[in-house]
Amino acid sequence: MKHVLLALAYGLIRLSWRFGDHSPRRVRVIGVIGFGASSNFMGIYMGEKGFNAVFGEPELSMHFVALTDPDNSRQAARAIESALSTTGVQADSLQQIADENNALSRSFLYLMQAFMGLGLVVGIAAIGVIAFRTVVERRQQIGMLRALGFQREMVSWVFLIESSFVALLGIGLGVSLALIPASQMITDMAAEISGLTFQVPWTEIVFVSGLAYAMTLLTTWLPAVQASQVRPAEALRYE
Repeated sequence: MKHVLLALAYGLIRLSWRFGDHSPRRVRVIGVIGFGASSNFMGIYMGEKGFNAVFGEPELSMHFVALTDPDNSRQAARAIESALSTTGVQADSLQQIADENNALSRSFLYLMQAFMGLGLVVGIAAIGVIAFRTVVERRQQIGMLRALGFQREMVSWVFLIESSFVALLGIGLGVSLALIPASQMITDMAAEISGLTFQVPWTEIVFVSGLAYAMTLLTTWLPAVQASQVRPAEALRYE
């Protein structure tokens, strides 16, 4: 069981590390953190000033290596560590670090896309349900149109055009309400990050919008066919 034990006894211990002058140092332990088998708390934690007083100034240097083949950055990092392991060199791939840092953000964005896709499917299904209810509730109007000389194809087109107007209006509003805040957000970020520009993914937008519109027509087609098959005499007697 994870627990935290604060040993505030301020006990003095003698540490016999090997220093540059091969002399021991006396340090004061002010606390012990115990987390069972956790790997997040290992070793001794010291402040920078205390570390430098005991061990001296650390010898640190950082170098960046450019590769002719960036796709092999992880293999190159492992090769550098293997060749210089005796000197304590640690090599990391910048691409790997960036991928790990962005993994959580990408997962959140994928989750949001899944919710948005589910909402789109529900909206398309709702338009189909409304079209079915419209045929039932407007049978008398359909009968009047047929009695006035409207052909079956014309009645079908009335329902398809009506559903198309609702679908196109919803698609246009959705795209506009998505691009406007996205553009504003990128503009605000560009003030702090040089070279950042807002680029509209027109290919994806056109594809998703066309797919949504096609699915809307598909869900409306069957109610439109049912409306075109309504007979004028039966519709006028319907209450």
